[in-house]
Amino acid sequence: MTCKNSVALAVLFFVVTSLSFRPVSAQRGEDRCEFSADITTELAATSAELIRVDAGSGSLTVEGRAGLSAVRVTGIACASDEWMLEELRVSLERRGSTLELETFHPRDSWGRNTYARIDLQVDVPYGMDAEIDDGSGWASLSGLGELLVNDGSGDLTVTDIEGSVDIDDGSGGLEIRDVRGDVFVDDGSGALDIDGVTGTVTVSDGSGSMDIRDVGESLIVREMGSGTLRVSGVEGDFTVRDGRNERIRYSGIAGSVNIPEPRRRGRRRRPEGVR
Repeated sequence: MTCKNSVALAVLFFVVTSLSFRPVSAQRGEDRCEFSADITTELAATSAELIRVDAGSGSLTVEGRAGLSAVRVTGIACASDEWMLEELRVSLERRGSTLELETFHPRDSWGRNTYARIDLQVDVPYGMDAEIDDGSGWASLSGLGELLVNDGSGDLTVTDIEGSVDIDDGSGGLEIRDVRGDVFVDDGSGALDIDGVTGTVTVSDGSGSMDIRDVGESLIVREMGSGTLRVSGVEGDFTVRDGRNERIRYSGIAGSVNIPEPRRRGRRRRPEGVR
């Protein structure tokens, strides 16, 4: 099926945008795309210091590339109905030294089998600082500088970061690797995997297992939810402020270890007169 309607994308501050409709391939699960439009947008990043992304539903990839002097956005808008496709929009603009990318989705109530999403690939100059607000869908962030993330649901991967990372994650798996700076994580639910951080790691976790390896300074776990904590290779101190000793496994700690004492398993007293 080929959609004949046109889709309006917001074009701000000399943004170059192109759209083309394309035939639909086989539909299945989250890959369904009854009506679609390709997205291509670009904006010069000369002297820009920060990319701010506000994305709704759909997958998101933000990747820093060496030698790039612009922000390049490609992707596909997908919807179950033509009118919903028409309301999917993307805007890219510059405000001072900040580049702002935002997606817009239909506001009217949706039916049971309706959907509308925008899957985006965002290429930026390597090492650019970023602030990401992502709604639902998996996300991959790499090759960036200082990074601030507010993630709703869906798996999130963060790799190759030239600066500190601060993540507030709702649900879904979270993987963080190769960070040259400190890491702060407030994680709701889902497995957490951290490997290769030069600075200090500070974590609060709701539920799900945690695996943390190769930390250049200290590791502080403010709160452990349900699940096992496995730690190895910490060059500084290892501290767990709130958690179950029985679910903590650790090795290779260069500094001090401060974790809760094991819970005592005392014998229950019988009421008087009961034998």
